[in-house]
Amino acid sequence: DPDNDIDGDGVCGDVDNCPTTGNPGQEDADNDGIGDVCDTCPNDPDNDIDGDGVCGDVDNCPTTFNPDQGDSDNDGIGDACDVEECDGIDNDGDGDIDEGVLNVYFADNDGDGYGDANNSVSECSQPPGFVLDNTDCDDANPNAYPGSEEECPSEEGAILFKSAEASAFPVPSDTLVKIEYSFSYDTTVSILIVDSQGKTVHHVSDLIYLKDTSGVYQYDVTYLSSGVYNAIITTSNSDDKLEVKILRGTN
Repeated sequence: DPDNDIDGDGVCGDVDNCPTTGNPGQEDADNDGIGDVCDTCPNDPDNDIDGDGVCGDVDNCPTTFNPDQGDSDNDGIGDACDVEECDGIDNDGDGDIDEGVLNVYFADNDGDGYGDANNSVSECSQPPGFVLDNTDCDDANPNAYPGSEEECPSEEGAILFKSAEASAFPVPSDTLVKIEYSFSYDTTVSILIVDSQGKTVHHVSDLIYLKDTSGVYQYDVTYLSSGVYNAIITTSNSDDKLEVKILRGTN
């Protein structure tokens, strides 16, 4: 120690955990090698790792810069690192409530378990009379739904193929889903996969199909969040289409 214990605490500077501050007991509560009397964060071994001026042991976002320590929902987790939950509260302090976490439910007026795509609400939990499905072609007729014996007219007046002529399995799935479909004519097929908000998550087109055969497309769902998705299958030379549900299992 060339300074010969400059702080005069009886501990040579080369082994003193506070070389310029008197600290004869060498207390170091967080064992970071810096003595308590000269440690800016004496109880934080990482010494404010996010550099926001708040020691990690009292920082409500220890690893995320958050100098104002804002906590809109008072849950002890700062807005800067809080995750929005579906609870009617602005958890992350961005001024929006439940954004990105609401589920879309569709009215099931006829009680057949299939919902009306044109009548929906966004809620945290499923309200009475609503379902996650949105494939009912006639929500006033409990006997008309995908896969039923009654045909469903499209808006253009064409007949939609019953979902019995298409399937997606296994249900649920957390790896590969096999989508099978059949039409009565040669065509090329497009498959659009959308989430419950109607956002496209996958699209493939120009799949060659020969009439009266079983078309097969395998889709990897591993990167999707758990929930219900719709596979919309259309052809290049007809207004015909069909929809089948894909259920992504819990991650």
